[in-house]
Amino acid sequence: MTTAIFPRFKIVKGILRRNSLLVDISFDGIKTISGLVFYMYYSKLNDINSVSFPDLTNISTDGMNYAFNDCKGLSSVSFPKLTSIGINGIREAFRNCTNITSVEFPELTSMGTYGMQNTFAGCTGLTSISFPKLDTASGMSYTFSGCSELKSISFPELTTASGMPNIFQNCIGLTAISFPKLTTIENSGMYYAFYGCTGLTSISFPKLDTIGNAGMSYTFYGCTHLTSISFPTLTSVGTNCFNNTFTKCTSLTEIHFRFDIQSSIEALAGYSSNFGATNATIYFDLGLE
Repeated sequence: MTTAIFPRFKIVKGILRRNSLLVDISFDGIKTISGLVFYMYYSKLNDINSVSFPDLTNISTDGMNYAFNDCKGLSSVSFPKLTSIGINGIREAFRNCTNITSVEFPELTSMGTYGMQNTFAGCTGLTSISFPKLDTASGMSYTFSGCSELKSISFPELTTASGMPNIFQNCIGLTAISFPKLTTIENSGMYYAFYGCTGLTSISFPKLDTIGNAGMSYTFYGCTHLTSISFPTLTSVGTNCFNNTFTKCTSLTEIHFRFDIQSSIEALAGYSSNFGATNATIYFDLGLE
């Protein structure tokens, strides 16, 4: 057997374990998954080539955590209608699936705590990801950590980063990223987010207004090819929001802020050391918008 279609959820269990030739799976008709039903059930099965959930709209608490982790042959994953992910929903679901090349969540708008923690961590073949409708990113710690070939990232509608610590840690192939509508980074929202992204040369926050406590602590630690960064609309900063943000960014020479928040920036811990950027100069620009 090379293809399996499951029109009813109840017949899912047991099929793969008995048939090592099964490579393409489509869970047709399933709209909701919850309660550890997939917990580690298909992990480490290297004969799986593709997984599709064409009708799935909701993954609730613990629905698919660890479901397909370490499936080395898995190259295609599809969630065309998925709108919400609950607590631990797809936590570590595809971790170390090194053959996956691209991921899209075209309808996803919300997720719970740890909803996508480590979901694609270690997917070293992954080159592109897209979240075209996601407004608030929570539960995305370490989601793409160690995805060394990741080059294209799209969050066009993201306005709030509330849980993205370490999300792109050690994504060494990542060169540029933009958050065109991001206005708020909450407390620890992007803590260590781009740690060790040594290929990163450009990042843009054109609408960012508020950074909470520790919101960007260690965010760009070790980004050795980042040369300049600007915060043209930033007006509110929390305690330690730039703590060691640019440590070991050895090529960073310019950090730009609006002139009217100069006193707030200068009052932050780490300002005297340029927030870790030993080779940089901090500028407060008149009319920077």
